Amino acid sequence: MESPHRNPRKNVPFSPEDTLRIQKQLDVPVDVEHIAFRPSAQGTVAYVEGWRALHLANEVFGFSGWSSEILSLATDFVDTEGGRVTLGVSCMDIGYGSSENQRSKAAAYEKARKEAVTDAMKRALRMFGNRLGNCAYDKTFLQQVRSKSRPNSTSKPVNLATTIPPVSFVPKWQHPKSAPAPSSEMDNELVVTEERIF
Repeated sequence: MESPHRNPRKNVPFSPEDTLRIQKQLDVPVDVEHIAFRPSAQGTVAYVEGWRALHLANEVFGFSGWSSEILSLATDFVDTEGGRVTLGVSCMDIGYGSSENQRSKAAAYEKARKEAVTDAMKRALRMFGNRLGNCAYDKTFLQQVRSKSRPNSTSKPVNLATTIPPVSFVPKWQHPKSAPAPSSEMDNELVVTEERIF
């Protein structure tokens, strides 16, 4: 994952104002509504869903203020029994995905690979701060989240998330098919000559 202090599209550093605004957003815990829980061997695990993590990263850094790249996917095991497939896939030893009792190897690989990539992305994003899910590891924060979710709770939970407007990034490019003909050399820089998905 690229540093949040650089714009990967143009490799231009964020302005000091944008960097300060981004840091303020990263310091604020994720909204308690964005925390989900799932059962685990240790009880329950708090986490931020993959689609929410992507949304929050776009909100904080801007759509062109960050990128991710899959560097490695490895199959750790494949078991077949009775025509069913169970397998595990790791993504750069950071993310992990598993798929149990699938009807085909293709379905098993698809599910496990998606889980591994999403898990790796979420783990990488949480390193940037509370807004991107790091607060899900804070026991005090999780107690407040749980007290908010209890219907008969007598204590009023603290709203840990404040409203901070997202960083405003105005795209400085247009799709080549929709861009008007450049009228000066300066306008030439605003036209993208290739499409790239980050």
